[in-house]
Amino acid sequence: TMAPAAPGRVVQCEVTVSHDRTGASQKFTLQAGSVLRLGRYLANDIVLDCDGVSSFHAELYLRSVEGGEGFLCVRDNSKNGTGVRLGPQAEGGGTNGSSEEAGPWETLKRGGFASLGHGWQLVAPLKTRNQELASAALISFSVANVVTAEEALDGDAWEPVEAATDEFGPVGFTADGPGGPA
Repeated sequence: TMAPAAPGRVVQCEVTVSHDRTGASQKFTLQAGSVLRLGRYLANDIVLDCDGVSSFHAELYLRSVEGGEGFLCVRDNSKNGTGVRLGPQAEGGGTNGSSEEAGPWETLKRGGFASLGHGWQLVAPLKTRNQELASAALISFSVANVVTAEEALDGDAWEPVEAATDEFGPVGFTADGPGGPA
């Protein structure tokens, strides 16, 4: 399970994406201001090769919130929708890892977004021709190594150091540059 993030704005986290049907997984470091793209097109960070998945189906990003909850978000950019839910490994989800014990699907439509957490699942597309999600891409998220703005500093406040001077000005620097004339 993921340790709760320290209070403050999350600036970076590690996201592991597990493809539930194939068992493959990918690990990414997601930083504030960047996105991970999901979709059928090969230029995406996470390629979902399933019928009904848009070329650029959805994207993951960090949202600026205080307190460390709800900072990982997904935005839907697709025609056929995206579903998200508490997965079996999520806090409040099932306990034995079976998808039957996961929560209900929340529907995202184009432009919509949802906050995700450790153990959440995403299905794409949510709408299929035969209304069967068995052929859709199902992925789970693990979140770790959360860094907040306060933790990004090394702990010590920066203080300028006074330069050594003599009667001519700063020592070691001349009009010709450091160390004097060449």
